[in-house]
Amino acid sequence: MNTQYNALVLTGAKNTSVEKREMGELKSNEVRVKLAAAGICGTDMHYYQDFANAGFELQNPIVLGHEASGVVVEVGEQVKDLSINDKVAVTPVMNCGVCPACQEGHSNICSNKRFPGSATTIPHIDGFFRDYFEIEARCCRKLPETTELDRIAFVEPAACALHGIESAGNLIGRKVLVTGAGPIGTLAAAMAKQNGAACVVVTDLTNESLHIARMMGADVTLNVTESSLDEYIQEQGEFDVTIEASGATSAYISCLKSVKKRGTVVQLSVLAEKEPRLPANLIMLKELTIKGSFQFNKEFDRALNLISQGMLDVTPMLSEQYTFEQAEEAFEVAKDRKKSMKVQFVSC
Repeated sequence: MNTQYNALVLTGAKNTSVEKREMGELKSNEVRVKLAAAGICGTDMHYYQDFANAGFELQNPIVLGHEASGVVVEVGEQVKDLSINDKVAVTPVMNCGVCPACQEGHSNICSNKRFPGSATTIPHIDGFFRDYFEIEARCCRKLPETTELDRIAFVEPAACALHGIESAGNLIGRKVLVTGAGPIGTLAAAMAKQNGAACVVVTDLTNESLHIARMMGADVTLNVTESSLDEYIQEQGEFDVTIEASGATSAYISCLKSVKKRGTVVQLSVLAEKEPRLPANLIMLKELTIKGSFQFNKEFDRALNLISQGMLDVTPMLSEQYTFEQAEEAFEVAKDRKKSMKVQFVSC
């Protein structure tokens, strides 16, 4: 096997280069994976645009990407459950397993967590926008030979959405609002339906995104530049659960206002404003339950099962695929909500 491969390196805001890399040494508990597909996430877009995300600044050039699928090409000497040519889904969460959060089953908020392609891990760990990568075998899930790997790259964002939906509690027969029809909001709407919600309403600013949300299971979609959410509520009533997935403060306020008394509000998004002004007294006056939702735990395996077994069809969300050499076009298309829902990089 050739020991050189291509990696897409972010060197600064809106600056990338395709670099030739030498394959690293494989540790005994790791596998080497040849990338099949890797999705561009909203956090990747922030790093690309600003070299920072949610207040975390990158300290050096880095390979982005944390939504990936691939094929095992080499296994460490201690790895027993994976073999060469196995297709795999890859979770990017590498928790320590010993801190209080891990001991309580909350690996997503592990005190010592390592996460690839992110400024939150120092020193930074390169992500999956490269032809080959090494990762601990525990992060890989073996798949049937017939699995379509571009769909499997959706498991990570689907797991994030499912974690948020399940944090809202029992949704059977309930009415749910999702603000934001980006990938996470659209997947949240689909997961709400999977979990038994009677009616899921999705709001956004673009008709193209809302069209895909309907294809993914939303019962009602509202373009809030054309229709009034307040008028809808006057006619149809408030929501049992509201999910903020847009990152807009105005949408978060809509979630607080639109939910019933003693209802539940889940924040799935990273708000664009560092210190947003919110009508916090509504939490007290309506006795609301506010839930934060960050990444995922066991939801990764549940999301994988839904997608791999065909119970959740994500193909309407896949907009375009690009090579690393087409990175500039890929990021430009990914940020245009009228042109894309999810853009992926594929390895040649």
